Amino acid sequence: MQDKKRDLGGDPSLSIIVPAHNAANDIAACLSAIRASSIPVAYELIVVDDASSDDTRTIAAQYADRVIAGESQARGPAFVRNAGAATSRGAIIAFVDSDVVVHHDAIGRLMETFSSTDADAVFGSYDDKPSAPGIVSQYRNLLHHFVHQQSAGEVQSFWAGCGAVRKSAFDAVGGFDANRFHHAEMEDVELGYRLVDNGYIIVLDPAIQGTHRKKITLAGMIRSDFVRRGVPWARVLLDRGEFLEPRGLSLGISERVSALTSALFAVALLAAIALQSASFAIVATIALAAFVIANARLFMRLLKLRGFLFAAAAVPLHIVYNITAVSALSWTLVTHRVTPIEREHYRRRQ
Repeated sequence: MQDKKRDLGGDPSLSIIVPAHNAANDIAACLSAIRASSIPVAYELIVVDDASSDDTRTIAAQYADRVIAGESQARGPAFVRNAGAATSRGAIIAFVDSDVVVHHDAIGRLMETFSSTDADAVFGSYDDKPSAPGIVSQYRNLLHHFVHQQSAGEVQSFWAGCGAVRKSAFDAVGGFDANRFHHAEMEDVELGYRLVDNGYIIVLDPAIQGTHRKKITLAGMIRSDFVRRGVPWARVLLDRGEFLEPRGLSLGISERVSALTSALFAVALLAAIALQSASFAIVATIALAAFVIANARLFMRLLKLRGFLFAAAAVPLHIVYNITAVSALSWTLVTHRVTPIEREHYRRRQ
């Protein structure tokens, strides 16, 4: 296998870090795509294994310059990305998830964006061709693609699925918060918040793309959106005192209307069924219409990509997605209490 880093010679300008946990089914596709990429600088490819019980390390060793074994128990992507960054030699650290297959020009575009802008961190998007079959997998990945494609330019968040940050900025803010995030949660978004807090610039370039290979079930989507995304994100906002002023890519007017109308639709529909009420049925119908209108751009995009039946099937999935998000935020608001220790933790990290 050709090592492009050695072909270009010298110390690497770029360190590419791939965190991996039981990724044997995806890691070869991920790493081979990186090795086949058009990368204009010397680089090193580091895989950090998070206590895998399959052949992840053996497969990774065929592609990576270094495979770092994590601890005996899985610690989560925040910890292993930090471990990889600690051994990196490049001035820029790129992160690629083990289930992402980058496009041929993706990493080159990352480096080009650093060169052509004042960015301290850059990230991209999933493409519109997710490889996992099934309506839920396709919908969830295309939703991610849609949101990132609409959000080009300077942003206040970060995504580590295919993103990069200057090592000086990464080190200055303390890297990912591995003490707080022990699973794949919102550790990259929270890192983005701290980067912006400290005056660093983050740029989203939608042309930087990769194919997501993850299969997603309906139960898995709900569980992940509630436990791994909604609740951790709400806790971060509460700890930071930003619950009423959240920052993120999917927080525009249409998204807020979408959340409100989905909740109203669910409540009105349940009331109509339970009470056999025509009035509540009318309210549910109006709320559903408002929900579809608020998400018209998304559904039109899905219609163009996958046809009418897919777009129609995505409507109830998107309602479930929004209701899950509202439920997670509501649950956290009611149950979470910010302790002085947590406030001090955030004060120090900022």
